[in-house]
Amino acid sequence: MQLNYQMRKTRPKRLKFLNRGWDNVQIEETHFQTEGDCNNEVKYESYDFKNFDATVSMCTNINNLASNARQFFDNFVCLDDHDHPNRTLKRWNRMADKIDNISEKIKAHHSGLC
Repeated sequence: MQLNYQMRKTRPKRLKFLNRGWDNVQIEETHFQTEGDCNNEVKYESYDFKNFDATVSMCTNINNLASNARQFFDNFVCLDDHDHPNRTLKRWNRMADKIDNISEKIKAHHSGLC
């Protein structure tokens, strides 16, 4: 992940949390679908996926990562066969929020990096 390299160079202490956050928002293939019926409100719409961009700040790339995760949850995750679908979606969105918070903490401590 290119963001790992960018983080390692400037904020190595936040890298471990970023990786843990990313691991927690990854979903199983069984919950991914592009069409069909689903009890939770899945939109099945394409969205503006933002790739890593070395020309923008690290904070922008972190925010893009969190935004991509949230949009993916809204558009392609169906948890019909899951034991606790609402709790799981809330947990995944909280992890995306925590990834966003990394950039806020970096901005607060080192405004030159963002």
